[in-house]
Amino acid sequence: MENFNGREIYSSVENSLDDLLATLKVNLSDNQDIKSLQEKAIENISKNKQDLSDLIKDLEKNSDWNTFTIAFYGETNAGKSTTIEALRILLNEKTKVKQREQYKKQAGAFEDALQEKGRIEKEKAQVTEVFKNKERALQSELVELSKQISDVEGRVYAEKNKLSDLNYKILMKMVSSNKNLLAALFKKLPEQIEYRDLADSLKGNEDGELIAKMDDVEETLQNEKLRNTEQLQQLETELRGIAESIVNLEKKFGQYADGAIIGLKQDFTRDVSSYEFTVNEQNFKLLDLPGIEGKEGLVKAQIEEAVQKAHAVIYMRKAAKKLQEAGGNDDTSELDKIKKHLSQEQEVYLLYNKPIPSPGKLATLKDSLLTPEEREQLEATSDFLRTELEGAYKGYKVVSAYPAFLALANVYASEENEDMRKFYRNKNSFLKKFTEEEMLRESKLQDFANWMTDSKTGLIGDSQRKIKSANIKKVRHAIEGASSSVHAGLTEWDEQTKVIRKHLNHATKDIKKQLDNFKLEVATIKRVVISNFRNETRAEIDTEIESDINNKEFEGILKEISEKNIESLQAEYAARLEQQIVKLSKDIEKCIKKATSSIQTELDFRKSDMDLGGELKTLSISVKKKSYLGETIGLIASLAAIPFAGGVVAIVTAVVGAIVSLGKMAWGLIDHSYRKSKQREARSEYIEKCCTEIDSTFEERNEQLFESLRKQLKKICATLDEKARAFEITKQKYIETEEKLSEIVTNL
Repeated sequence: MENFNGREIYSSVENSLDDLLATLKVNLSDNQDIKSLQEKAIENISKNKQDLSDLIKDLEKNSDWNTFTIAFYGETNAGKSTTIEALRILLNEKTKVKQREQYKKQAGAFEDALQEKGRIEKEKAQVTEVFKNKERALQSELVELSKQISDVEGRVYAEKNKLSDLNYKILMKMVSSNKNLLAALFKKLPEQIEYRDLADSLKGNEDGELIAKMDDVEETLQNEKLRNTEQLQQLETELRGIAESIVNLEKKFGQYADGAIIGLKQDFTRDVSSYEFTVNEQNFKLLDLPGIEGKEGLVKAQIEEAVQKAHAVIYMRKAAKKLQEAGGNDDTSELDKIKKHLSQEQEVYLLYNKPIPSPGKLATLKDSLLTPEEREQLEATSDFLRTELEGAYKGYKVVSAYPAFLALANVYASEENEDMRKFYRNKNSFLKKFTEEEMLRESKLQDFANWMTDSKTGLIGDSQRKIKSANIKKVRHAIEGASSSVHAGLTEWDEQTKVIRKHLNHATKDIKKQLDNFKLEVATIKRVVISNFRNETRAEIDTEIESDINNKEFEGILKEISEKNIESLQAEYAARLEQQIVKLSKDIEKCIKKATSSIQTELDFRKSDMDLGGELKTLSISVKKKSYLGETIGLIASLAAIPFAGGVVAIVTAVVGAIVSLGKMAWGLIDHSYRKSKQREARSEYIEKCCTEIDSTFEERNEQLFESLRKQLKKICATLDEKARAFEITKQKYIETEEKLSEIVTNL
């Protein structure tokens, strides 16, 4: 595949997978059991192939073969966006440069508006203060005039009371005497003169002057209030206008401030953002990923897609301590997530973002961001990641992104944006102890940026080779993942095959054992029925001998009884044999059912991906359908029913010989006791010869029966072996698939 360009890799792999599947579908077995399992295995492999094809298509869709892409991945709220925002400023990211130019351009108008707002607010305060001073002075004057008027009014009131008293005295005198009446008419009474003088004194304008003066002061106060209200209204109008102008300017100006991608709340980043850079004539891209904690389900697809695009990953953490080994039942641990996402990567770096929220903490760290304890923890974490991610993990770096961002950022005292106000306050707080250059140096962000952009030894150095290597590794990792899945299927299939073989072998042994038991039972039956024949025949013939029959009668009775008992023997033997055959049939069926049940129980097919239960049910049914047991029963019954004709002829011949030998003993015709004795000897010889012939005949028939049974049971055992062999042969499909996938990986 050396001659393929980047995009051809995906189509080449896809073609190889299609070829693999096509190869698996040829040369299927003619045996239906094997073919059925092969097709099932191919179906399982096809699912793996389809999953792999879908993943290859995703990799092709998300791959970038031109621009080196670095994904910032990791914990929620670990500072990925803060770091990227600071790097955008520091490394002059294209959109950030334009944004900051616009910020600078709009900053003057916004500052002028803020200053004008301050001037108006100051003037408003001054106007209010001047009015309050005048108001206090006029209010004091009114109080003094009010007091004076009150004094005058008190004096007037007293004098008016005196006038009333004088008027009463005058009236009393007028009625007291005519003389006083005449004097009063001519206003000659002393009281009248006093009344006149007092009344004349009350006609002065002291009170009126005070009241007029007080009215003037009140008018002045009202005029001042009116003038103050008009001034404040005018200033308030100006203030509303400038405030509206500031809001409009902030909407226009605020969009150019730094820090918009940074959220001070949990789970701020929900989408993947991409930022392109050109440094030292090298192009690269940074991806800002959502956090892998919190509501990860909402952003899982975005994270996986972004990781597929990346050629290197910066794994950010806000803690130096080692990751947790494994998650609980409900949550996937952080380690599980990074192993899933990052094992496919070409380069993974750990970036510890030290939280430094205040200038005091930065001051205590001096030239190093790490405490000895943190350094030790980072070394342990680094060793752990190196083990877990194997060749993908390359090492760790340390920064404190927040102070670096504040040192570089254009921020302002926003009235609308709480985060921006916090940035502004914190920046001013840091600047009281550090210069911007010192903040940037102490945060180590400049060192990190230098390492990342070094054209020779940095992260983006030799980027074209890294791009090719990273993209190929992702494809290789996807194929290896599919191969692992196929291998898991192979392992599972192999384990199931061993279980099936074990129980079917047990079944085969049990069936053979049943045949051995059957033979022993048949031998026992043969001994029992022959023994019964011997005893019954002897007893019946002895009864006849005791009746003192002659040799001619003895010969006829011997033939009659033996033929009758041989028929009974044959019927009993056939009946007993048939019972044993039925028992054998049931025992064999139990062996097969036991094996089937044991396999199903041990493999627990309800949890298995492969429907082996169905196959084994088919096994049990197919054995019955082939009627091996039924055929065996029929065969045995027919064998058991064969008449022992040849045996009867031989027996009769033996009896005749015995009778002839008896006939030569002429003296025995007279001695009844001697004749009975000889008849008993002949009877015994006859019965034993008969039993021998019967035993020989039965043995011959039994061997035929056993041979037929062996053939039939061999078919049953062959069927069981065929089922196990079907699984073993089918395993080769998995092996072929694994080998082919390994070959594809090697060719990459």
